[in-house]
Amino acid sequence: MERLESIILRSLLYNEEYARKTLPFFKDEYFTQFSDRVVFQEIKKYFNKYSNPPTKEAIIIHHGYWSEVKSSVKTRPYITQSQTQLGFLMKLKNQVFQKVLSLLSYLMLFLLASMFISGMIILIILWSGLSFIEKKKRKYLSI
Repeated sequence: MERLESIILRSLLYNEEYARKTLPFFKDEYFTQFSDRVVFQEIKKYFNKYSNPPTKEAIIIHHGYWSEVKSSVKTRPYITQSQTQLGFLMKLKNQVFQKVLSLLSYLMLFLLASMFISGMIILIILWSGLSFIEKKKRKYLSI
């Protein structure tokens, strides 16, 4: 059984009358899966900009997948429209996942660097404090 979100997204893409009547009433929160929400946001942005629902190709071009989808459809003509959409959504999900991983790695690098720097600052402060104490100690012992 097909999910309601998938039916809505497909109808927004392929049924202009439906899109014109219903799009103003849909909200991002209605789409629970992240990939569905991203596709809905792209459809809504396109519709607000051009006053027409986007074609599937317009969304794919926007995300840079046109050449991959086109080549896979040419080499495998048995791919249906839903399989192409599913592939697009899976690639989008993987791309988002990769970006999140890279952001997390940058965050970890930043945290490690800040811990190292703060540790070095503490060592410098302790070293300078010890040096100060040693100088005072020598001064009093030399009297």
